[in-house]
Amino acid sequence: MIIRRSLAKFSLLLLVIFLASSKLTYSQPFTDTAVVSLVNNLVFGNVLPGIPVTISKRSTFAAEFLIQGTAGSDVFISFTLPKYMTTTGNYMRTIFKTTDCAMDSSATPDQAAPTLDDVSPWRTTTYTIGSNSELTVWLGGTVVPDLVQQAGGYTADIVIFVEPVDAPGGP
Repeated sequence: MIIRRSLAKFSLLLLVIFLASSKLTYSQPFTDTAVVSLVNNLVFGNVLPGIPVTISKRSTFAAEFLIQGTAGSDVFISFTLPKYMTTTGNYMRTIFKTTDCAMDSSATPDQAAPTLDDVSPWRTTTYTIGSNSELTVWLGGTVVPDLVQQAGGYTADIVIFVEPVDAPGGP
């Protein structure tokens, strides 16, 4: 008698999905010259382990900042960008390319076709506040999760500095 054993193999695919977003801090409000407001956080949404996610500066998930000040005045704009996003005891790498930022100071800012495009967030940029006393800045980026990335709500601070060009000791 032949006894056949059947071995049932079960595979369980566990996808670790987590929310990755960034939150804004800014250096200081310039009550005399300009005020910086956060309009939107940079949000990466659900991210799978081992699969990088890029958010374009044109996306509704891009960070958006509104700078309000004196129309026609020039300001220096710079960022301190995170290398990692973190959650309790874990981190995930972030990448910001030299074309991940855009700015528009027109009366109707256009995220799809900004007046200043492909700006490096790694360099100080000089820009003029528009005739409507506003300047909009968009920032995209990329997260690179490990193959064994732990689930969690990952965050990081993006720091934007806005300083009048005529300020003493400017950048």
